[in-house]
Amino acid sequence: MAISLNLCYSIICKKQVYASSIINILIVVPCCMLSGVFWDFEVMEESLQKIGSYIPTRWVYVCIENLQNGNDLNGIRIYLGLMVLLSIILFAISFTKLKLKNELLVR
Repeated sequence: MAISLNLCYSIICKKQVYASSIINILIVVPCCMLSGVFWDFEVMEESLQKIGSYIPTRWVYVCIENLQNGNDLNGIRIYLGLMVLLSIILFAISFTKLKLKNELLVR
């Protein structure tokens, strides 16, 4: 998930490493805040919890909590599937953008 997300950032920002780093910070930090990584998820308001439950960082956190509580992989199957699906989508976007960029350079 992290590799596909950073690859997508890099392709979108072209060769500007600074812009890619800033975008990464502007997306990752709020996602961690909303998903309950920095503080307890139950402390946040219900509206923020609804938003946070759709963020992939929360999915990873729930998976780790379930595994630490002794649950098997069947309990986290949907979260793992969603993360793989999102990774595939981000890889597809990155490779499509890279292919279009290379076609423009060849012409």
